[in-house]
Amino acid sequence: MSTVTTLPPTPPSGNSNLPPVVPKPQGVTPLSNNAGSQFPKFPSAPTRPGVPGSLPGGQVKKFNEDDFEKASWFPLLIGVLALIAAVIIWIVNRHSSVALSLAGYILCPLVIIFSLGLDSYLQRRKTSQGQWFIPNQNYGQILRVLSGVGIIFAYPHISGLADHISAWLAQVFPWMAS
Repeated sequence: MSTVTTLPPTPPSGNSNLPPVVPKPQGVTPLSNNAGSQFPKFPSAPTRPGVPGSLPGGQVKKFNEDDFEKASWFPLLIGVLALIAAVIIWIVNRHSSVALSLAGYILCPLVIIFSLGLDSYLQRRKTSQGQWFIPNQNYGQILRVLSGVGIIFAYPHISGLADHISAWLAQVFPWMAS
């Protein structure tokens, strides 16, 4: 076992504003070359079996994009299709059917917001399950914009439902119509 002795700091010559110079202790090596370190070098990839990058026998390969699981585009597809279907129903319906107005009202804001929640749930669950998942925050941002657009496009469907409900109430309660 070796003992490390330190020398007292030497005062600077001539300038009293400079800090004292402390000599480097003997036997200390820089960390960059990892020489004499008690810690092993970090591997470039994991060597556990069953994870991307591991090969039999402890060999390590380079990572590719195919080794990682990516975020699902399925919630985004649901949101886009719901908005397109609601706009088509709005163009075709024009307050003629209660069922179509109700379907458009459910598709526009509710299904799009549901798909936003589904995207958030799936990405958070997969992120917490493992390190081999690449989240895509653009899907959530697109679904947030679609949610706002869906609320705007829900207005004609809500208006159509209000027309049908007010006509029905006028028939059931004639005193309300006057």
